[in-house]
Amino acid sequence: MRISTSALLLLSSAVSVDGFVVSSRSCTASCPISSSTELYMGMNRKARRQELKKQNKSRKINTEKVVDDDNSKGETGAVTTSQKPPLFDEPEGARSVLDDRPDVSMIVQDENGMKRIVEGKAVLDVTTGKAVQLSALGPEYRLAEMFPGVPPDVREEMRQDRATADPVEILEALKKAVTLPDGTLPKKDVSNRGLDFTIANWDVLGEGMKKMIGRMKLRNQWQKNIEEAKYYRDLWFHYMVLLNKISAPFRQICFDAEMKIGPNFGNLDVKSYCNGDVYQRAGAFVVLKALCCLWEKKTVDAQEIDKTPRTRTNFVTLLCMGDPKRYLPGNNAIFKLEECAKICYQAQQLYDEFCKTPELFDDLPPELRFIQAAGKISSGTELRRFMIEDFCPKEGKKAPSLRQRNATKSFFS
Repeated sequence: MRISTSALLLLSSAVSVDGFVVSSRSCTASCPISSSTELYMGMNRKARRQELKKQNKSRKINTEKVVDDDNSKGETGAVTTSQKPPLFDEPEGARSVLDDRPDVSMIVQDENGMKRIVEGKAVLDVTTGKAVQLSALGPEYRLAEMFPGVPPDVREEMRQDRATADPVEILEALKKAVTLPDGTLPKKDVSNRGLDFTIANWDVLGEGMKKMIGRMKLRNQWQKNIEEAKYYRDLWFHYMVLLNKISAPFRQICFDAEMKIGPNFGNLDVKSYCNGDVYQRAGAFVVLKALCCLWEKKTVDAQEIDKTPRTRTNFVTLLCMGDPKRYLPGNNAIFKLEECAKICYQAQQLYDEFCKTPELFDDLPPELRFIQAAGKISSGTELRRFMIEDFCPKEGKKAPSLRQRNATKSFFS
């Protein structure tokens, strides 16, 4: 089994809530409607039935049949083609989850007070509350939205050096960039300076800054500095708005790629459904690479579970490995070694076929092509040598720039 050494684009394929914004996973038509589906997670049966009634109230199908004795039957008494009954009667409310999704993903609360995630047809723009709108200026602008950057002079002014800057100094620089002149923070609005600072230091900030802001809030709460605690609460909220605002086009492009790849999984004619503009092919590459990483990890977990005897000392360790849905009654989780290996092999075939097709792969951004090349190198020393001596001179890039851009792409993922 081939295991990729590049973890830069390991996407979480499950639906996740980052603060208050939902990052959706596409659901193909093969997704069954069951009690373990993320769409209905956290709902009891009564609440689920009522939710389905609400969804189908406006589009209720009229099941009454009007039969015309003169026209419904021919001379032989057979029912005409236009009036043949369906092969099976689909119960009301059991339609595909894809048909009943809202426009954007959101968190809703049922009558019992349980919050749940409803997957939408598009990624939510947190500043407008509507679906993300990609640039109408062309494919190159959409690629720039997918992997944003800032002008060199702005980057030089706002860039924080990870090697020399103290984390507290980086936090103070972030506060200076996003705080309004009156000392307050915007709610769901973003400023150009805040966006520029976040993009210029994307690989420096990351998840670590989110945790740091949260800890500063808790520390001030413990010290009973109420005003400072409220400020850090608003700063954490605003930082989440910045992250989700910047990454929304990336997530939308990958979401669209998932919707194309999902129904065609197993079809090695990748050019028929992955072809398109460069930003669309970049999204397809990210999804296929993430698909490989996901099922390689599932296969390794399944191997470890199968070959390791369960004892009292390793019981909890084995319990935490693999897909936790396998412990649910009546689940449809795929966790057995044979099944995971088959899907993993198929995902690797699709990924390799994509990379071997020049029309799809050759003009992708160099950072993505470096990830493909790096996946074949297992040694860290050899990987650095390849980057500095081979790849960067060939692409006309500098190693620090490539590191920053790849760190940016991994954080988007």
